Amino acid sequence: MPIINCLAQRDRRLIEHGGDFSLGDFIFMIGFWIVVIIIYTLYHKRDKEDEVVTEKESKENKKSTNTLSEIKLMSDEEIEVMSSGVVPDEYSPYEEERLKRYQLKKMSNLIEQGVIVLKDYNKQQELEEYLIHNEIPFDELFYLYPARSTSLKWLRPLYKTVEGVIDNTYLKLVIAYYSSNANERYSLEEIIDVTKCIINIKSILKDLPTLLNYIETEWWEGYLNNIRNISFYERSVVCDRYFFPNILSRFYPLSEIILDKYIEWWNWEILSQNTSLIWSERIIIKYEELWDWEKLSINKCLPWDKKIIDKYINNWNWDYLSINEGLPWSIEFISFYKDKWNWALLSNNNKGIKWTEDLVGMYKEKWDWYAISKKTNIPWTVNFIEKYKDELWWPSLSENKSLPWDINLIFEHGFDWSWTSLTFNDGIQWTEDLIHEYLRRHYLGWQKISRSLSGNKSLLWSEDLLDKYIDKWDWNYLSSNIGLPWTLKFIDKYAKMWNFKQLTYNSKLPWTDKLIQKYIDKWDWEFISNQFKLSEEQVNLYENRIDWNIASSNINIQWTNAVIERHKNELNWQQLSGNESLPWTIDLLRRYKNQWDWSFVSSTKEIPWSSKLMNEFKDCLDWYDLTANEESIPWSVSLLDKFKKYWRWSNLNTNNRLFSIVFSSLLHDDLEAIILFHKNYFHTKD
Repeated sequence: MPIINCLAQRDRRLIEHGGDFSLGDFIFMIGFWIVVIIIYTLYHKRDKEDEVVTEKESKENKKSTNTLSEIKLMSDEEIEVMSSGVVPDEYSPYEEERLKRYQLKKMSNLIEQGVIVLKDYNKQQELEEYLIHNEIPFDELFYLYPARSTSLKWLRPLYKTVEGVIDNTYLKLVIAYYSSNANERYSLEEIIDVTKCIINIKSILKDLPTLLNYIETEWWEGYLNNIRNISFYERSVVCDRYFFPNILSRFYPLSEIILDKYIEWWNWEILSQNTSLIWSERIIIKYEELWDWEKLSINKCLPWDKKIIDKYINNWNWDYLSINEGLPWSIEFISFYKDKWNWALLSNNNKGIKWTEDLVGMYKEKWDWYAISKKTNIPWTVNFIEKYKDELWWPSLSENKSLPWDINLIFEHGFDWSWTSLTFNDGIQWTEDLIHEYLRRHYLGWQKISRSLSGNKSLLWSEDLLDKYIDKWDWNYLSSNIGLPWTLKFIDKYAKMWNFKQLTYNSKLPWTDKLIQKYIDKWDWEFISNQFKLSEEQVNLYENRIDWNIASSNINIQWTNAVIERHKNELNWQQLSGNESLPWTIDLLRRYKNQWDWSFVSSTKEIPWSSKLMNEFKDCLDWYDLTANEESIPWSVSLLDKFKKYWRWSNLNTNNRLFSIVFSSLLHDDLEAIILFHKNYFHTKD
């Protein structure tokens, strides 16, 4: 740049002072400035490219930050609490659950990143097959992907987690094992090391040594093969050490004799949730050191009375008690413990408490008036509203359909209401007179209520009303309003006004082929493909407009073998695999065996599940999802026994349907035999 400045000054002096200025000088000067312009242009082009790259990197960094910083949805206090791994006593159950969900999501994200790395490392073989038949090469992966070391450590607990041992999301993810790798055991130090990557676990370290003693990864198949003449119940306990203690603790109507005789065998945390137990004050007192008092606090079936509450007044979780519908709720009962309740939660207790004006008035300083204003089971009267008008939350009150709505109530408190909410409220019958009076008083103006009024299905709609305010309605909201007098003639009359995409979503239109074909280019065909009830004839009629990727999950289509075969190359087989309305048969499963997503198939309830079907496709089925398919599996002792190698037993122990069909009829002697066998078997292995 200094050279350019010098030459520019030389040219200026030659021109200004009229020195010898030959043709050669002129040509040199012109050439010089052409070069300068080219250099200048290239220099600024590079600057702009750098700005674009910088802006792109900034956007990508921002996107990455947004993805990894969903914790910003929480307050700084909550983030600090989450990082500590300890939930303060003053946190409500909802706040605690929210923090747990955040931590679980954070862990899940790390595991997911680890899986992505493993997939990248192992490009040929299916990931599941790889995990079953190979050890994860951690050392090599740490070297190749140093930035992902934290995520990779979380591949260890990727498969089965210990269920029912504790109610702690962190440890359920940490203490894990592979059902297919019986020899892989992790030391306490390894588990602590992995966990410290995520949270400060000082508060839970004390539980780890005890919990590790529960881990049993071997199926003891060789032992099973040598056992003869024992019942299924006894054989099955070997498959999972938690199944019987947990399922019996959760559902069985255990007697005090059995409870007492095998006191160390029960899962007392799960037992505290049992609603089939013959609960009595005697049982609660007898095992007071063993109960999980938080779980007891939410159990509706305890013999709740003032005596039992007073005896253990400092043991109860009063947040849970505040929402427990099984308590003997009354004004007097609430008064006894007025300093104990969580009044915000109590305000949301809709089924247990009988709400009266006296109850509300007695503790008006304590209630959450936002929750009170939304209640539909309060005996709302004009006097009640007037009496507590300064406490009520008027935006919520404006949405409440249970108020004694009339024109006088509305205009008596005209400036208190949220008029947008009022015009959406189906409990108010908006008439032409009410609209006229509203406009006369100029509360907000037509433009403020146009959308909400246009979407109100309870308004007395007519063509005259539409025509009277034809330029004021919001026709997008009108198009989706199911309360209009829909006919083909009515649609034709206002054809230029409608939003046809919104019309597509409206279930009250007279949906006929005549209507569809008349406006065939205007409809939202993605929505039609996803939601509409279509016969086989209609499928053939509109097959070139249907989005088959979306339609694959539509349960309203008349799926036939012919439709599936005709469009097999266009279908989304993953979505189709979970579609309950297919004509499910063994032949259909066989015909497209290589196309199905068997995880989705295993969760499908409409398949005619049988022992024969499960046996034929046992190597295809996802047994984790099949185990969770509670309602449709024909549970029986023989079925459980036949596929004992495949079931995810830790999931079965919370299966209420399985318990009611298979185990609820256990005789006392059978129950005791199971417990003894289970205790003796696992005792010899520990």
